[in-house]
Amino acid sequence: MILGYGLIYVGNNVTIGGNVTLIVSYKAKLDPTITIGNNVYIGYASLLSCADSITIGNKVRIAEGCRIYDNNNHPVDPVARTRNEPVGEKDIASVILEDETWIGAYSTILKGVTVGQGAVVATGAVVTEDVPALTTVAGNPAKVVKKIKVGK
Repeated sequence: MILGYGLIYVGNNVTIGGNVTLIVSYKAKLDPTITIGNNVYIGYASLLSCADSITIGNKVRIAEGCRIYDNNNHPVDPVARTRNEPVGEKDIASVILEDETWIGAYSTILKGVTVGQGAVVATGAVVTEDVPALTTVAGNPAKVVKKIKVGK
């Protein structure tokens, strides 16, 4: 399901599982953009909520039920929220999933996060800060629990 008005770029050999929702507008910026690289899998019942930009690199695996937000969805200010105003600039920051990342089932990636190349986000993790390349993060909030050795 695609909701809103914005841009979606999809690379080659991309599989999008059933019941995936792409939300590409919160009236905050012109042309919010979701970019999906080559050889990407996005699992069943995942949601991408984009007010500015979400970039998914090549060979990325996103398991089922994941949530990726580049915005707060609603203003933090209760008066603005009650008026159904759009999120403001401070409520928006791009999300980047670099090449060969793996986002475990039911994980949440919040605004302003970059998940480094080859990193793994464990099942159910809530990622609030950048994830270094070739690490595994877990928990809420997600913390580095392991370094990944390549080629072993």
